[in-house]
Amino acid sequence: MKRKWRTLGVWVVISLILQFSAYAFVNKKVQAVLAPRPVKPPITETLTADIPGTHLQDIQLSYAKDYVAYKENGVLKVYNLKLKKVVFEKPPAAGSGKNMGVLAYEWLPDRNTLIYFYARKNPHPVTYTVIQPPSQPAQPSPEAPVKEPSPTAQASSGKAGRTLPKTEDLNQQSKNSEAKAKSVTPKTHTANQAAPPAPKPIVKKHYNPQLTDVYTLTLPESTDKTTEPDDRFNETLDSKWFPAGGQIMQMDFSTFTNLIYVLIKDGSTNVLLRIDVMKELQHLNEPGENISNMTVSGRYGTLYIDTTVGGRKEIVALDAVHGWQRTLISRNPDYVLLGDKSGILYIGDVKDGNIVKILTMTETGSEKTLPQLTTEWTGTIPFRQARVQMGAHNEVIIYNAGKAYIVDKGRLKSVNLQGSDNYISPDGAELVQMTEEGNMTHFELKPWSA
Repeated sequence: MKRKWRTLGVWVVISLILQFSAYAFVNKKVQAVLAPRPVKPPITETLTADIPGTHLQDIQLSYAKDYVAYKENGVLKVYNLKLKKVVFEKPPAAGSGKNMGVLAYEWLPDRNTLIYFYARKNPHPVTYTVIQPPSQPAQPSPEAPVKEPSPTAQASSGKAGRTLPKTEDLNQQSKNSEAKAKSVTPKTHTANQAAPPAPKPIVKKHYNPQLTDVYTLTLPESTDKTTEPDDRFNETLDSKWFPAGGQIMQMDFSTFTNLIYVLIKDGSTNVLLRIDVMKELQHLNEPGENISNMTVSGRYGTLYIDTTVGGRKEIVALDAVHGWQRTLISRNPDYVLLGDKSGILYIGDVKDGNIVKILTMTETGSEKTLPQLTTEWTGTIPFRQARVQMGAHNEVIIYNAGKAYIVDKGRLKSVNLQGSDNYISPDGAELVQMTEEGNMTHFELKPWSA
């Protein structure tokens, strides 16, 4: 008996050891999935290049820092910084009107791929939709009593039309007819009116003078001399999704959710469009809402917007994972979004054209209404006509043509920039200084350091 109990105890201990081992293994794997992924250090380059042309616009550096995209006289060009040549051009289509061609473009944050929007004239700008109204059924007329002809009348009618057999007793026939006539009850019947004429179809006219195409331009390795860029058409947006004459104010990507966000200016309002990898489209504006700025969380995929409804300015979080649930972050009218980096949202307090305070919010992926904001820095930084970029080490960089202000861990530094125009890469790791020299533009790339 003792031996059986000893055997049972051994198996219980072994079972517990196996269960705890399995639990520890699963827990480790779950933590590995839920924990933030280690961030790879950004790619940096030190090089110079003389690019043909002047007055280059919308300079953008690729993920690997080996291609630069820009516009010259309305033509999108991509320059290979390693091979020192233009490898791609996209002019407006022949006969295009003003504000046609490439409207905006943006490099993906994790590969040498450029997404761009291309406007062209609609070859069939006027279309018609025919709506057929439902036909009306015939209406019945009011019921009215209708007397059937009496047998006497029928008999009289019969006399006029035929000859009665001589063997028939006419007197008896008359008596029988009178008796039947007394027993007959008047009947009623319903007569249907003629069906009314079919309603005329409704013809609606639609005018859509512009079509906007979305393209993906994939570049080969910058040292590859034989492979051509892959310029791939994705989809066409009609006026329902992209208004004719609309201007793209901002584009942003979420690698967490694989979504593209496009902020489009349409007259006096801005339209926020969401595009996913399945080419499905969605407007994220609420009725009467005007969105002026946005930033995307790289860690949780949350979309943050500066929005105004009915004169009330707010910062709102949109949960892209849980049905675009909205959460109010701030209702202070002076607060504006600066950016998001490593799970931290940065907000600026702007007064009289200057940033006087920078606040932060640590993200959780499920934000609370009106969360507590932490003051990171106070002071004064000129904010008119300035650009904002998050640095590679979570510093906030606010810069214009000739000067950069860097707020890092609560301290402010300023740096004079040497180029006639300057650009800091989206990852905050590379500084591009540009100077026009004759009919060329001299580019100097170097790792950004404050």
